[in-house]
Amino acid sequence: MGGSTAIIGTVCTARASHPSTRKGDVRNLRTALRPAPGLPERARWRYGSAVSNAVRPLALLAVLALVICAASHADTPTRSLQELRRFKAAEARQAVAVDAHHFYAIDNRAIGKYDKRTGERVGGYLEPDGGGIHHLNSGIVLDGRLYCANSNYPGVPMLSSIEIFDTQTLEHVGSHSFGMLSGSATWIDRRDGLWWVGFGNYEGRGGIPGRGTEWTEIALYDDQWRRVGGYGFPVEVIERFAREVAFVEFAGPAVQREGRLEQIRSLTYNDVSADRQVVAAVQAMEAILARHAAGVPNCVVNVNDAAGGLVLYPPGSAEREVLYEGEV
Repeated sequence: MGGSTAIIGTVCTARASHPSTRKGDVRNLRTALRPAPGLPERARWRYGSAVSNAVRPLALLAVLALVICAASHADTPTRSLQELRRFKAAEARQAVAVDAHHFYAIDNRAIGKYDKRTGERVGGYLEPDGGGIHHLNSGIVLDGRLYCANSNYPGVPMLSSIEIFDTQTLEHVGSHSFGMLSGSATWIDRRDGLWWVGFGNYEGRGGIPGRGTEWTEIALYDDQWRRVGGYGFPVEVIERFAREVAFVEFAGPAVQREGRLEQIRSLTYNDVSADRQVVAAVQAMEAILARHAAGVPNCVVNVNDAAGGLVLYPPGSAEREVLYEGEV
């Protein structure tokens, strides 16, 4: 939201006027937001049938807040990607992770470490036969450690773990087993002091009968790997994932794939800056709703305030709560 200060607030006023409002309805706001045509691309959201009647007026105001946020960024330049150089890496089949000086090409059971300037392979890891690593699927480098999501795909029942490697030596230095969960660990990331892990579900090979891609989810864990939250994907989003992948991979000759990929990248909802605005708006409104449920209505959230990126202020009070420290 640039360098300006915006306010997302007074959404709770609508809830206070509805006689059937319950604290539990706060949890329904997340399911109330769905992609839909008719609104600007940066805020294509509507309230859906999953939300209770008590929260419908709120969801509509939430839509308006998102549209206002989107409109304020109509002049934001579209981000673009420019290929600077390309390297061959035998392990580049599943994922890539990077740090300041190297990139790590990740295959099912192997990792290659490469110099970012020259592309020279300077190290590697290969899982021994009979080891527990079967299907590494992504990676992220933090504080000298490479964290990779691992699963037994296409085996069922689905088993998953996080495998940890020392980036200097690529020695395998740790593992956290999730055991048997509702999906297959496909990626890992770190945000706001928590681990975010994506668990995929599949149609056909590697999937469980009666449990399709709509069971795909994101789970949040603390530093002791205790689950503290999670998110599901609306069916419409899952469908869009499939349609876009199918378009890129199968909608024409293989030699034209890069052009099709660039078409998908150019869509406004794939712009990283647009996604940040939606996430910020939803996070702000959730905080406002939570305060109202606790008996403090009519809070406001300032965006890119002097105290932080998202700062909540209760009415008539000098108290403030920093929801997000970084710039939005």
